[in-house]
Amino acid sequence: MYNLKNIAWKLCKAAKTQVIIAIQIVALAVCLITTMLVYVENAQTEMEDNIRNMYGDVDISAGYNFSSNPESGQWITSESFNTIGNLEEVEQVEPILLQFTSVDQLEGAYTLGVSNGNLTKGFYHLDETPKDNEVVISYSLSEALKKSIEDSVVVNGQPFVIKKVLAPNTYGEDAPILYMDINVLKSISGIPTDVEGLFVMIKTADVDQTATVLNQLFKDIRVDITKEMDWAQANLISLLVFIVMLVISIIFVSGLLLKSTFSLLFSRLQAQFFVLRTMGATTGQLKKIVNTQSTIILLMGVGIGAIGSLLLLKFIVPSFVGMIGLPQTNFSIPVLYFLAILFAIYFLLYMFVFIKVATVAKETPIVMKRKDELKSYRWTKWKTMLTFIVSVISLLIFLQGIVKASTLESIILIFTGSVLMIGLLFFLFPYVVVYMLNKSSSWIHHYLGNKAHYVKMQFMPNLRNYIPVVFILTTLIMIITFNGTFLKSLAHGEELIIKNTYPYEVAITNPYFENISSDDIALLKNNVSIEQIQLESKGSSFITNNFILNYAAKDFGGENRVEITEDAADKYSLKIGDVLDGYFFDENSNEETINLTITGIIPTENKYTHLYVDWNSPLIKDVVAVNKIHLTLAPDTSLDDLQQAIRDWPTLKIVERSVLLEQASEWFYQRWAMFMVVLAVLVLASCTGLVQMIIHIILKRKEQYQIQRLIGLSPKELKQLIWSEVLFIVTIGLVLGVILGMFLTKLIMQMDSGGSIEWDFLFIFSSAIGIAMSILVCCLLYIARFVKRSVI
Repeated sequence: MYNLKNIAWKLCKAAKTQVIIAIQIVALAVCLITTMLVYVENAQTEMEDNIRNMYGDVDISAGYNFSSNPESGQWITSESFNTIGNLEEVEQVEPILLQFTSVDQLEGAYTLGVSNGNLTKGFYHLDETPKDNEVVISYSLSEALKKSIEDSVVVNGQPFVIKKVLAPNTYGEDAPILYMDINVLKSISGIPTDVEGLFVMIKTADVDQTATVLNQLFKDIRVDITKEMDWAQANLISLLVFIVMLVISIIFVSGLLLKSTFSLLFSRLQAQFFVLRTMGATTGQLKKIVNTQSTIILLMGVGIGAIGSLLLLKFIVPSFVGMIGLPQTNFSIPVLYFLAILFAIYFLLYMFVFIKVATVAKETPIVMKRKDELKSYRWTKWKTMLTFIVSVISLLIFLQGIVKASTLESIILIFTGSVLMIGLLFFLFPYVVVYMLNKSSSWIHHYLGNKAHYVKMQFMPNLRNYIPVVFILTTLIMIITFNGTFLKSLAHGEELIIKNTYPYEVAITNPYFENISSDDIALLKNNVSIEQIQLESKGSSFITNNFILNYAAKDFGGENRVEITEDAADKYSLKIGDVLDGYFFDENSNEETINLTITGIIPTENKYTHLYVDWNSPLIKDVVAVNKIHLTLAPDTSLDDLQQAIRDWPTLKIVERSVLLEQASEWFYQRWAMFMVVLAVLVLASCTGLVQMIIHIILKRKEQYQIQRLIGLSPKELKQLIWSEVLFIVTIGLVLGVILGMFLTKLIMQMDSGGSIEWDFLFIFSSAIGIAMSILVCCLLYIARFVKRSVI
């Protein structure tokens, strides 16, 4: 005597082919998704640890440019320090003082006054801050002074003991820096009593909000976000976005394949279900049988996929990551995170088959018999209403995402609106096909002949069977179109950003508070052979008509040009020719009035900068700090020569554009390699499922084909009939996939309205045609065998 669970297991064994395929689909999805997400989780955790080791808990550094005259320079005073500390988002703030001191025989030593706080110690990697009579020096400074621990040095005429020498190159460049207590540095440098420091280290809950408020409260303050994305972070984050897109694609394709496979499974078991129902099996009993079957399939698939993922993470992924140069990680398995992924995949995939499971359980014997009756697509009023409602909702969500200022919210809204639009097009597709075939019936009969018209008449009633094939093939081609275009556009965008950010071969960046004057630039030109040079500024504030415009310098060749960004022009209703009457503060904090005439409006590149003026403008000279120096070196000048020329500014860094371009190209091929591996698995699984579905559709119509054979259709004509239907449906899926893929790409790429879309048509069309040919060849071989063995 069998119980319900045993019956469910026996029925699974009766349709073992479909059960095995369903388990394989689930296992592949689980294996791919868990492997990618666990890798990204480990890489992200390691990156966060590295950032914390490099910067500590400091989110923002804010302050003023160094002035050699303590009386006329700008400082973080006690009042401004308290104001910053009392900001709602700020959690912790600590002052830092920068001075250039004489250390023994060395003049102009870069000296930092630090406090005994966690932010300072974490940022500068000091185990303990120096006391009143102590200093800490970097390794390069100890080499220059020929000093070591416990030796004495004289700083500005006062003796100090070296407490520690920092190890070289542990956290980047080994700049010659001396650290001492901030209060001691104030006393030996003649700093005013109400000064807290030259800049402050800030830990905040909202970095963007705090940076904006600081720029509004303090006119000439310079705000640097210490944890702004460098190239490594940007690579990992873009990789995370790409993997999330791949995960969504895998879930969707796997869900559709699983749904179709369950349909085939229950279709194969329809006779057994019919017998059970006629023998008196209740809806609850049949539901338990079907639920047990689906649970067995999903659990076995999840289990096999989890084991496969663990094996991949242990033995294969580390080698693959090293081979293609992805960010390295320790490949530990976070158990709770791993289990959460498995549960989420199980839940999402079950949602795809839930409706099918519930429907099968509720079917009566009469309904089961009527399932073989052909149903046509008919348009009704409620479908019109549903289409209208979904269209309006998706359009509103999409438009709201475009106008939203918040990047994350904008991405979510645009993605949601795009998916709703594509879903609506999927819903409308069969009705559009029916309408177009009906309208073109006479045209097909007149121009393509009786055979084409007969194929159309045979195809129309079976459209419902072919729709899942079209949807899966369309989705697969959409994934290829979107991801291929996304990767190429991302690579092109990164290349443009690098070339725009670094217009010349070499750049010297000024990430801290070095004061570089026009005389220093002239000295650099004399010491190094330079073919081209361009300066870039950090910016300051210009006050006009009761609003503040942040400005920066551009090289306009000495012309009296003033360019305003599009966002600022729209916000303050400004246009070319308008005159701005306002004032600014010079290097001695004196208020100076000036009139500016707007000569151009340019796209917004930085939301914190509104105006651009020439370096010769009064707004710039001795007020704005140099942020970057862009250079093209003469052929006889090396980077070592340039490094030697800027040795007096220890915190300046040299960046090569070619290195960044090479790195961006390397990241593109990393993502491309990952995409190709995932795509190969998806294509293999999808093509297998699609061929199986088409074969099942042909088998279901075996009796119909036998009747057509009896009424005079030759074997060759029957092959042509079946082949024409398969060719037509694969062609529709191919064309629809490319069109909807391009449409979806166009919609989602609105997230970056300023970016361009780089279509990789060679990859898209070659992949689509290759998939279609694989399916058609398999189906053609089966059709020939089917007609020969089953129909004749």
